[in-house]
Amino acid sequence: MPYKDEKDLPDVFIYLVRSGDKVCYIRKSYKYFNKMDEQQPKLFAFTTDMAESPNLRDDEAGMIEMKIVIGPTAKLAGKPYKHANETEMPKMGNIICNIFNCQDLIPGDDCGGSDPFISMNYYGALQKTFVVEDSVNPIFNTRIIMRDVPIFDLERNPPPMTLKIFDKDFMGEDFLGMSLVCLKDMYSKGHLVKNTLNMPTPVWINLRYGKQKNCGRVLVSFNLFDYSSDIFTSTLNQLTPAIQLDSQKYHVKIRILGLRDLKSLGMLPVKNAFLKFDINSLLPISQKRALAEEKFITTEPNEKGENPNISTIISLDVELPIETMYCPHMSVLCQDRIMKGWIQPMLGTFSIDLPKYIQKTKLAYTHKIQKATDFLLTTTAEEKKTINNSMGFDVEKIMKNRTETQTFDLK
Repeated sequence: MPYKDEKDLPDVFIYLVRSGDKVCYIRKSYKYFNKMDEQQPKLFAFTTDMAESPNLRDDEAGMIEMKIVIGPTAKLAGKPYKHANETEMPKMGNIICNIFNCQDLIPGDDCGGSDPFISMNYYGALQKTFVVEDSVNPIFNTRIIMRDVPIFDLERNPPPMTLKIFDKDFMGEDFLGMSLVCLKDMYSKGHLVKNTLNMPTPVWINLRYGKQKNCGRVLVSFNLFDYSSDIFTSTLNQLTPAIQLDSQKYHVKIRILGLRDLKSLGMLPVKNAFLKFDINSLLPISQKRALAEEKFITTEPNEKGENPNISTIISLDVELPIETMYCPHMSVLCQDRIMKGWIQPMLGTFSIDLPKYIQKTKLAYTHKIQKATDFLLTTTAEEKKTINNSMGFDVEKIMKNRTETQTFDLK
């Protein structure tokens, strides 16, 4: 193609065509294909062409693995394309997907919630989790097993696993987001382990919806087994789906000062705004509360208008995982109260990053204990008694048993 300078090259379009009609496409800058020394093919995700295929969801557009090189003819001339020989036949085996929880999913319902489930697809093997009702921060803590799938060499470039999240409702399934899981990267970074049931370190995977990238994230890890492993026949079939995490009791206090710049989604102005803190968003499905008065802690609308002051404190006791990484976010709904509460339209939603506050509180608690224990080493028995009274607990007892469960206040 006659271009004077590489900078004049336009974007590259790649179309998937069916019976002469364009179905979906890939659009990339020429710079993406300008790496002449790169030999490995790359995986590309198609984008739905809404003008040509309005009924095709973005996650249904598919992917393609290929290698394209764009550059000046003089530079490419005489450069042979190095390609791998025929791919060796893969072994057959199983992949365990450890799915813990999600954070900040797209609301699939008008009420600000979703009924999400996760679908995993690898080389034609499709497995789904159960549905977590009414949550944009769902807790799964479950394993799903991809059985009898090809196990490729993880040191090379195995096909990716597709992770999709849907909202389940009476009309069907609404797509919420997806991600491609590169097993090679998972293995190299320690998030996938081979031929062992030891739990690898999980990783947060970001979700995308079309060109929108901030669609929440999911915490996962993987175990891979091939048929040459003895543990496959002896243990894998007895593996329970539920993942049990060590938990600890927390006492949570939240001080609410007020709300600002609220906007009504309807024609009426904001009248009596209030907050609903979703306790179920902190609990696994086996512990979820059924009654409405037990599911939420609700504030009272003290002032009218778009900038009401609330000035209240709520508190609750809840069991949460000891490892901060597994702790969920807390979902909060903001609603309006109209006609004495008969109508409660949604104003918005947000999440509280409890893991961040737990970590901060633990660090402050550890510093407090260390400072007290260091001081006790140089004090008399009478002074120790005074210190214990001021701290509110027996510091010397904690010195002897550091594994004792404590309760933390999150403010």
